[in-house]
Amino acid sequence: MMANELQQSLHARISGFSGGQVYQRAGWNTRGLALRACMLAIRRRRSHETGAQTLARIHRSDALLVRGAWGAGADSEDALKAQAKLAAVRARIAELTGRLGVELKERDALNARLREADLRITAERQRLDELNAAVLAADRHRKELRAEQSRTRNALDSERAALAAQVRAQYMLDAAMR
Repeated sequence: MMANELQQSLHARISGFSGGQVYQRAGWNTRGLALRACMLAIRRRRSHETGAQTLARIHRSDALLVRGAWGAGADSEDALKAQAKLAAVRARIAELTGRLGVELKERDALNARLREADLRITAERQRLDELNAAVLAADRHRKELRAEQSRTRNALDSERAALAAQVRAQYMLDAAMR
């Protein structure tokens, strides 16, 4: 026996075997097996679709499946089974739609938190850049003050040396005059 419905129904179509007896023994309704195989292939999500579009396409394909498998000539038992399956499919679609809505809300909330975190990080980075600029400005100002201090000390030292020379010269003149 094959692994899944799609492989079973495709195998039956390819080999020319109708599969009616085997599938009926297994409890399968053999009407619409080819349609069922096509519908199972449709269930895969297409890359350009959103989740809601995929759910809508599956809903349409399931409705076509029910109409094709249990057409106008179906007896009331098959019609009841089809209605029950359709109700189950609709319930599943509603469940998936609800879950998708919850996931979208969670995603939106996470995106909002991420945006807030990005804004905080940007603000903190700007503040850090401002502080770094202030530190660099303070360093430049300190260097300027040290250079000015050095120039002032050198000027004072040269004036002190000149005054000391004048005091010595005056002392020597006073000593020579006595």
